[in-house]
Amino acid sequence: GMKLILKPHIWVGRGEWRGSIAPEGGDWAAWWESYRGFILYYAAMAERLDAEAFVVGVELVSALKAHPEEFARTVAEVRKVYSGKITYSANWDEMHPPQLWRQLDAVGVQLYPPLSDDPDPSVAELCAALKVHLDTWSALAEAADRPLWLTEIGYKSAPTAVKEPFGWPENLPDHLRESDERLQARAYRALFEEVARHERVEAVYLWKYFTDAGSTEEGDFGFSPRGKRAEEVLKRAFAPPAD
Repeated sequence: GMKLILKPHIWVGRGEWRGSIAPEGGDWAAWWESYRGFILYYAAMAERLDAEAFVVGVELVSALKAHPEEFARTVAEVRKVYSGKITYSANWDEMHPPQLWRQLDAVGVQLYPPLSDDPDPSVAELCAALKVHLDTWSALAEAADRPLWLTEIGYKSAPTAVKEPFGWPENLPDHLRESDERLQARAYRALFEEVARHERVEAVYLWKYFTDAGSTEEGDFGFSPRGKRAEEVLKRAFAPPAD
């Protein structure tokens, strides 16, 4: 019963974040022209694959802030080659006005806010922290008259799973490179408990099952829930409703 969303990411050299892109000489026109070539290639692929949804950009904070009109042009060009639903994946603290979202079919967010400094937080504490962010994004989706999609959310099986959900496992210091399957599972349990209370949430996409089971991200303290306690939580969350 799963559906396909194609979500092309820009990966910037030197480990820099895509949300801080700044073209040399401030030549945003050239950047957007290049980006449209990139994204239209994948939009056409999504059409060929009959994907249910397509993401026109991921965490492009600086680019959208600099030229929202170029984003609107990009959306219009994507719609010429792709007939399914489209969205944009905003960073968890990247807020845009409802009129931007009305160009799209859903409000999309990469939901990685810090939830707790407590090394052993309760499900109730995590739910309360998630509620703040889901309330904010649900209100925005309601103002835009669009559903809310969590285009990316995930938790490491590491001690920093809820303190720094956005942190890459390979950047953990040695003393934190240890497995904490209980915390990962608890975070997912809180997520789905709180999502169930927010009617605007229509879709949840998880980060991440990796094709390379031997990668650091897939490993004992990485993002993947494969073979871990969290996997049982996910099975229950995504199980079809009982007859």
